[in-house]
Amino acid sequence: MSDVLLSALFQSKTRVTLVDLLFCQGITGSVSELARRGALSPRSIAREVENLRGVGLVSIEACGGLDLVTAIEGPAAEHLRALFELSVPPSDRAALRESLAWYGAPLEGVRPRRHLGFEETIAGALDAARTNGLILRVLPVVMAKNPEPNWSKLRSAARHKKVGAELGMLIELTADLLERPDWRVHAASLRDRRRRRTRYYPRVGGRFEEQLAVEHTPPAARRWGFLMNMPEESFRDLLVRHHAATT
Repeated sequence: MSDVLLSALFQSKTRVTLVDLLFCQGITGSVSELARRGALSPRSIAREVENLRGVGLVSIEACGGLDLVTAIEGPAAEHLRALFELSVPPSDRAALRESLAWYGAPLEGVRPRRHLGFEETIAGALDAARTNGLILRVLPVVMAKNPEPNWSKLRSAARHKKVGAELGMLIELTADLLERPDWRVHAASLRDRRRRRTRYYPRVGGRFEEQLAVEHTPPAARRWGFLMNMPEESFRDLLVRHHAATT
């Protein structure tokens, strides 16, 4: 299968792009923000948003003076994600997501297949999480559901991907969630004392998202100089749901 399948089913590049942004990348945003991310006109995005809302796939909620478009979760959303997975030829992105599922990541519509080792998978996921909040959110679950990694190998893989600080943050965040303070020692060597600038992780798309990130950042992320619109409780809830059942 290829992009021809999506084109045949949706017959609209704008609709394909919008579904990818909302359902696959997990982005919530205004029409103008979605248009910017998809490199399309706000008018065409607004038209497709109304089409999707008309069939019950998205909702629009007023927040801080903006109308935010959000994907509605349910069976239809799962089928859409599965369709996109099938339509994309084998790629590094697909291999990474399937490897994450193999190691226990709760990614709907992704079949578990081991393409990469555990340490490579975590490092690759941290790199992908720069633009994909869904991947970032499942990483503590993956860390918790597997035996302790080869820490030296994990740090090496992270440095290779240039995500050393991101790994340090993930280790400390997971340590906080699991109440495993002994894990923090494995993050210490990843800290770069020269780094002073705070970064948004994942990247944000506007001033409103920046403000939400400032308000919601978990303490572990803040200690490593990151801001994210994902409160610690959201990580904890996912960890409880998908890790407690296996312990």
